[in-house]
Amino acid sequence: MFKYQKNRYESIYEWMSNNPDASCFYCGKKREDDEMAHYFFSERKVGICKICMMDFRIGHLATDRHVVERILEEKGYKRKVDVLNWFRRKGYQLLEADEFGEGEYKGTAFNFINNNEQWNELQQELMAQSKMKSDQVFWIEENDRIAELSNGATRIEIYNSGQIHIVY
Repeated sequence: MFKYQKNRYESIYEWMSNNPDASCFYCGKKREDDEMAHYFFSERKVGICKICMMDFRIGHLATDRHVVERILEEKGYKRKVDVLNWFRRKGYQLLEADEFGEGEYKGTAFNFINNNEQWNELQQELMAQSKMKSDQVFWIEENDRIAELSNGATRIEIYNSGQIHIVY
């Protein structure tokens, strides 16, 4: 598990003002340029260091949007299916919400459950209780944990062109 995973929303702008000497948003350490994997902003040298990038796991998608956007940009995906497959291969589940846009701006919006570990644990519990099939998610309204986890989801819009927009 990624040691510095951020499972709650954290504003990077507030973090930067509270940590003026740190350069890695995840471990909070001051790093030299050659130790950084990516900088998020050109005006301030804040990003993710190479050490944190090696073990990076999405905790809260809105918080981690800068890293996820950079990773997907570097992959150069040109189709929505490629982006979806990347999330699946990494063990993340996206729940389809709705379609949007027209023409080159057409895509599908998904909800990303921000606490993936708790979500997976809950699915396993429900499968064990025979309340869920392994290949489908059933929303059980009386279950407060499902409601809590799904209400805290982050919307990600994936265009048919493979571009993404993470709503925060």
